[in-house]
Amino acid sequence: MACTRKTVPGTKFLALTAIIAGGAIIHRAGSAESILLFTNHRSCLSAPDDWSSHVQTLRIAAPES
Repeated sequence: MACTRKTVPGTKFLALTAIIAGGAIIHRAGSAESILLFTNHRSCLSAPDDWSSHVQTLRIAAPES
């Protein structure tokens, strides 16, 4: 589950802590909105040209991206 970053004034720390404690993630909390899979990174994988597998793995690991 992803939760919004919007909070009631003065409650940001408490609200974000509650989201994380509940096992959810904070929507768009990172510095980017996408995941990049560079060629030199793929060369470290067992099947560097298996795009379908890599995309599926990323979707499971980072559903908000």
